[in-house]
Amino acid sequence: MSSSLRRPAVALITTSLAATVLGVAPAHAVIVDDAISGHVTHDDGPLTSAVRVVAWLQDGEDWTYAEDVAVDEDGAYSLVGLAPGSYRVVFESPTDDYVYEAYDNVLDFDQARTVVVGDGVADDAVDADLALAGHVVGSVGTASGAAAVDAWVSLWHEVTSAEDGTTWEPTQYGSDVDAETGAYDVDGVPAGTYRVEFYADGYQREFYEDSATVEGGTDVAVTEGGTEELPAAELEEYSSISGRVTDAGDLPVAGAEVYALDDEQNVVDWATTGDDGTYVINGLADDAYVVEFYDYQDDTADLGEYYDNVGTFEEATPVTTVSGEDSGSVDAKLVEGEHDPVQLPYFDNTAAPVISGAAQVGSTLTATAGSWTPAPSGVEYYWFRNEDEWIESANGPTYQLTAADLGKRITVLVAVTGDGHEPTYAISEPTAPVAAAPAPPVVTPPVVTPPVVTPPAPVVSAPAALAAIVEGIDVAGKPKVGATLKLTGLDKLFRASTPVSYTFQWYAGSAKIKKATKSKLKVLSSMKGKKLSVKVTASAGSTKKTVKIKVGTVR
Repeated sequence: MSSSLRRPAVALITTSLAATVLGVAPAHAVIVDDAISGHVTHDDGPLTSAVRVVAWLQDGEDWTYAEDVAVDEDGAYSLVGLAPGSYRVVFESPTDDYVYEAYDNVLDFDQARTVVVGDGVADDAVDADLALAGHVVGSVGTASGAAAVDAWVSLWHEVTSAEDGTTWEPTQYGSDVDAETGAYDVDGVPAGTYRVEFYADGYQREFYEDSATVEGGTDVAVTEGGTEELPAAELEEYSSISGRVTDAGDLPVAGAEVYALDDEQNVVDWATTGDDGTYVINGLADDAYVVEFYDYQDDTADLGEYYDNVGTFEEATPVTTVSGEDSGSVDAKLVEGEHDPVQLPYFDNTAAPVISGAAQVGSTLTATAGSWTPAPSGVEYYWFRNEDEWIESANGPTYQLTAADLGKRITVLVAVTGDGHEPTYAISEPTAPVAAAPAPPVVTPPVVTPPVVTPPAPVVSAPAALAAIVEGIDVAGKPKVGATLKLTGLDKLFRASTPVSYTFQWYAGSAKIKKATKSKLKVLSSMKGKKLSVKVTASAGSTKKTVKIKVGTVR
């Protein structure tokens, strides 16, 4: 069954693919009087199968279904009785004989040309000339001969950007796999070059032809109206790593985190020990992993080590996994002072950041980064109202005051980073309360600002406060295609002078999701069947706490 997505909420194929395949960009809005009508053709000739035309009405930032109609035998259609408003029009082939297209000649709904209905002086036709769709077909099985459960096939394409260069990204085109026969048919595909991913619950994902990564995959060229048949794919079962974590007295350690790391020290997957100290890291591909053990402590230094009983990644003994097998007895005894986690030094803040500029609506404030030893390689700015309300839109050394700032004091937190040091933070003194913008003519008596008396911040244990904060972090939303997942419980500070900052990394199965480093994640069709998780690191002053939250399997 085809799973090529059709609705704007999940019409996710990128602009670059649309430009590559169709070679055009959207134009300004077309204005019509009271109906949307036109002709649909193929190669400027008659269609050979059914096509439906769907109108979507703009509703704020969203688009809602308005009306659809079938194209007649001559290719003509007319959407009548539409309320005045802005619409986007798409052309769909129920049998996937033609490539899904949005007006005017683009594949991406978000790049569609707007059609305005009502009181227009023009009455332009909204036409389309559709391309024949290609197919990618084949079968998916397993090396053991068992049926692949919830198997899925996805197409990836090449994308070029100024920021990342040329990379491979998932498209909206995919297909589930028949549970009995193992057959699949990815239909509705535009002509182009793709790489094909195979996935099934409990098995290692792979790319055609027998590659663990998309970069090592083999190109599949899809022609207009053509069918590309691939050899049968045989998936290998996942492997796992398990063991037990104990303390100096050989008692089980519950709640310790165990990480499987690749050769670049990226977290591939992880698990938490149970009450008996045991753990299992499932869902691993055949590879060699470094296993790290970490146990957070409330009142003393955290405990940690690498397998087998060493203190650094470089000294660790890799654990090699085999398809369908468990690499058991990967154990650890966490002893204070034996292999404690390495604590990198912090930057020394020799002069705090300073804000200059008039504290008045409409004025621009400018912040210095302060002075640091040694010199950092990265500097980030975070602006706050009254020290506890983060201004998310302000992320540079300048900030223009708005009406939302009226009566509030503004501070800036400067975060610095660099090799060999932990991220370090410093906070400026607050400004005077922000005054209203002057109204002409300017005849304003001098404003006398009383001195700011800031009470001393209560003494709060940073490790304890961060531990409480990360304990309350959760994920809102369901892991299903088209949904948006959002992290909740992200407190911005735990005392007046100590803001909390966060870093995020979302994972799909064993792989980092590229550019997914925000507190929200849009669930794409290419994630179907993947196990989602998110790693959150909370930092305050010189203290950091990390938690990894498992979200669930995308459906």
